[in-house]
Amino acid sequence: MPFAGSPPPWSTGLRPHDGTTPAGPVRIASSRKPVAAPSVTATAIPAESAAPPVRLLTADEVAARWQVPRSWVYAASRTGRIPTVRFGHYYRYRLDAIEEWEQTQDARRP
Repeated sequence: MPFAGSPPPWSTGLRPHDGTTPAGPVRIASSRKPVAAPSVTATAIPAESAAPPVRLLTADEVAARWQVPRSWVYAASRTGRIPTVRFGHYYRYRLDAIEEWEQTQDARRP
């Protein structure tokens, strides 16, 4: 413990023992050998059997399409009312599924 009235150690250019130096963090050389990434071979998909790309919409795009608040789209997604694709905590909406859902909603109306 420093004496009363003496300057703190970091005011003299020294730092407390936190693993850093005045020039930055201390780097310790690793004894581990680098590991090569596994090789991946891609197989070509014939052009005639390739499916067309799927268009994914965001909640903002769906909300604009239906002229509803974005919060309504998220709430309908959570309850399973509209078709939703989840990517972790992200919600996305397949355009073809949304169009099909719109058709079924039109058919349900008298």
